[in-house]
Amino acid sequence: MLLDVVLNHTSNEHEWFVNSRASKDNPYRDFYFWKDGKDGAPPNNWTSFFEGSAWEWDDRTQQYYLHYFVKQQPDLNWEFPPVRKEMVDLLRFWLDRGVDGFRLDVLPLISKRTAFEDTPHPVFLDTIKNVYANGPRIHEFLHFLHQRVWSHYDCFTMGEGIGVPSDLVSEYVDQSREELNTIYHFDHLFLNNGPGGKFDVVPVDYQRFKDIFFEWDRALGETGWGVLCLGNHDFGRMTTHFGSLEYPQASAKLLLTILLTLRGTPIIYMGDELGMTNTHFTSIDEIDDVQTRNSYNAYVESGGNPADFMKAANVNSRDHVRTPMPWNAGKQGGFTSGDPWLALNPQYPSVNVEVQLADPDSVLNYCRQLIALRKRTEVLRSGSLKPVPTNSDRLFAYRRESESASVLVLHNMSDDPQQLTAGQSSAVLISTHSEVLMENGVVNLEPWQSVVLDVM
Repeated sequence: MLLDVVLNHTSNEHEWFVNSRASKDNPYRDFYFWKDGKDGAPPNNWTSFFEGSAWEWDDRTQQYYLHYFVKQQPDLNWEFPPVRKEMVDLLRFWLDRGVDGFRLDVLPLISKRTAFEDTPHPVFLDTIKNVYANGPRIHEFLHFLHQRVWSHYDCFTMGEGIGVPSDLVSEYVDQSREELNTIYHFDHLFLNNGPGGKFDVVPVDYQRFKDIFFEWDRALGETGWGVLCLGNHDFGRMTTHFGSLEYPQASAKLLLTILLTLRGTPIIYMGDELGMTNTHFTSIDEIDDVQTRNSYNAYVESGGNPADFMKAANVNSRDHVRTPMPWNAGKQGGFTSGDPWLALNPQYPSVNVEVQLADPDSVLNYCRQLIALRKRTEVLRSGSLKPVPTNSDRLFAYRRESESASVLVLHNMSDDPQQLTAGQSSAVLISTHSEVLMENGVVNLEPWQSVVLDVM
C-alpha cells in the first residue's frame, strides 16, 4: 500500500499554522513563509494554482503568508531545520506502521526561490516550471530524505513531478543520486491547455503526444524509471481527453493498451478501466472543484460569457474524474446508500463494474487481459522502447525489445481506417478488436484499433 503524502503545505487549521500566525516571535513562525507587503500589495506577483495571489494577508501579525494552492493550504518552509525534522518523523511514523511507500504530492515545489522575485512569465505553466518547481535546494532535500528515511526501509517512492521537464528528470531518479525511485510527469496531460491555461482549451497535438513518451523514455535512460499515466484526479477522463466520443469503447481500450505496453510503471486511474468518459455539467452550481469554481468566477468577473466557460469546464474540470465509482446499475451506482458529494456520471446504468464483468468484450475485461499479458511477457515489463516511424500523427507505433524477444505495438488513434507495415512473421498477442486484418505484412487497422504483435 502506498500512502499519498503532502510535504509542501498543511491546512491553515493545523496546530503548526495556528501557532505560526499567533505572533511574530512564536517558535512556529518560521514553519511557513511570512513576508511584508510591497507598496500596499503582496510581496510579489506570484499567483496561486487556483486563481488570485499566492499570498494571503493576515490581520493579526500584519504580514502575508505564502500559499501556492488555496489560502487554506499555507506552504511549509523547508529552509527551517525543524520543518525537515518533522517531515522525517512523519514519514517514519507511517513506514513503521507498515506502509510500503509514498506517492509524494507536488514534491518539486518544496524548495522555494527565497529571493521571492517577480515571475517574468505571462504563461502560468512557465512560472510553474521555472519559478515554483525545481528550486535551488530540491535535490539536497530529497537526498536528505533518502539518507534519513528511505535508506532505512524497504520502501517505494513516487514523486508527483509537476514542473519537472524531461531534461531534469534524471536528477530526481538516477539511482546513483539516491533521491527517488520514480516520478511521473504531466507534459502530455497539458496538451489541450492553451496560453490561458486549463480553461483555454485547444486541440491535442497527437504528434507531440507521441514524441513526449519517447522523449521521456530517452531522458530516463537505463538508470531511471518512469511512471505512465493518461489521467488522474486533476484532469478530465482519458477517453474524453485523448480518445474519441464516436468510438468511446475502442478508444478506451487503445489508451489502456498504450499504458500497459510502454516502458514504465502503469497507473490506471479509477474508472478508466471501464472506459468512463466525462460527465456533463450544465451549471457551475453542479461543480464542487475549487479550481473550476475560482476560474469561473474570475472569468465571469472579467466580462466572459458563462456559457463559454462551461464548454471548457466540460472538457477540463477536475470533477469529471471525481464522481463516484459506479459498481452497478442500482441506486447511486452501488457506491453509497446516502447522497454522494457529486452526482453520478449519467452513464452509470450501462458503464459500471457489474455490467462489464458480465460482458466478455467490455473495456474492463480487455483491461484484465492486458494486465495478464504484461505479467507473463517479460519484454513488456522490462524491455527497451524503440520508436517506429509512421506517416501520420495519428499512427503511434513502437517496439519493445530484449535480447530474446521483440514485440511490435501499433495504434490507430483516429476515426479512419489506417495501414501499418508489421512484417511477415508476426503473431497477434492481443488486439482491441476481435479481428486483425493482415496481408503481406501490412496490418489494416480499424478506427481506434490497437494490435500487439510478437515479431520474433
